[in-house]
Amino acid sequence: MLPKKGLALLRDDNGGIIGHLEIATGRLLDAAGKLIRELRPVDEDQSVALTDFAARYAHSRMAQAIGRPVRMRDADGSGVLVQMDLAQTDVHTDGPLPNYAAGYQLAAGIADVAMPVVTVPKASNKFNTWDKENAFKRVLPTGGTQGGQVPEVNPTLSQDSYSTTEYALGAFVSTNVAANADAPLEPFQAAVKRVMNALYLEREIRCATALQTSGNWDTSVVQTIAAGAKWNGGASSDPIADLHAAIEKSYMPVTGIVMSELLEHAFVRNPAVQKYTGYKDSAKPIPTLSDYSAMLRLPPMYSAKMKYISTGTTLSYVWGNHVVLLHQPPQIPPTTQDEVATAYTFRWNGGEAADGTMTAGWQVRQYFDPKRGGRGGTVVVVVHNDDEKITSKFVGGLLLNAYQ
Repeated sequence: MLPKKGLALLRDDNGGIIGHLEIATGRLLDAAGKLIRELRPVDEDQSVALTDFAARYAHSRMAQAIGRPVRMRDADGSGVLVQMDLAQTDVHTDGPLPNYAAGYQLAAGIADVAMPVVTVPKASNKFNTWDKENAFKRVLPTGGTQGGQVPEVNPTLSQDSYSTTEYALGAFVSTNVAANADAPLEPFQAAVKRVMNALYLEREIRCATALQTSGNWDTSVVQTIAAGAKWNGGASSDPIADLHAAIEKSYMPVTGIVMSELLEHAFVRNPAVQKYTGYKDSAKPIPTLSDYSAMLRLPPMYSAKMKYISTGTTLSYVWGNHVVLLHQPPQIPPTTQDEVATAYTFRWNGGEAADGTMTAGWQVRQYFDPKRGGRGGTVVVVVHNDDEKITSKFVGGLLLNAYQ
């Protein structure tokens, strides 16, 4: 039999009726209709609040009495199900922390060290380099002959060209995403970071590929390390001797040595390297590359730590298994005509778009696209024009297969 209008049934978990609640008065009745408790008449607003409180209070007391949860429904069986034995989920809804958002960061690159940026006014152009023969080729002057013809020697010049390539990536942030982002998430910052990480990674790979391709160097400054001399365990391995030989072959002083972190670890563990510090009380147990540079009077050595996912889930070092030796002038670009660099990056610093801003050759555009999604969204584009160029194949050097 259904209760009268204005009554709410109080049921246990099994659906059994254990009492009634008069909505208007807040009176609690047992299953037989006997009054359990009667509240004083109050105004209508208080009545609603107190009625709700009373129902919940009664349920909690009944739950204590019968030793199991009690649930409440409207008299007709509909309504919101209320669990009276409070659990964590009754008082808290999980949501994102307002002060925590984690992620991953690409390791710092070596590209700007290995191939320094020279900003240029045009996307393509030519550049001149005085030939190495002007400095290194012997020319015999007259000696001990008076009145004879004086030999003449003239400088020679080579001309090369650069042609920058546009590299652009974009990200789309819909209006829905921007409007509903929870703190501390920043969709636009995350979009720009994602784009910049991808551009930085590709630039690092281009620089490493250019400098580790033997065809970009003169054969006189390229050495291939044999399996027996590999730095990671070769029977005749001697990394210091390999570096000395490469330095000696360069037409100009080596000012920097680039190796991957993988090669750095092999270098500092190598017995032929450790012998220089093994019996020195003041030496660190495992010196850093900077320590070895100072102790062995080697040029500064740079550890290239950037990694990327090469195939599937395989994590690889960008600079891999080879060692690159570089020569860079004291000032970039050089201020005198008797300096040259191993390599430069020519970056076009022009072509600024109306909806973007340009800084040192990096341009960021931002525009609204009304046709993507119901509410549209904002497109963020980052673009730069680069040409990673080997400007002298005679200064510096390349050690192939140091790690095998």
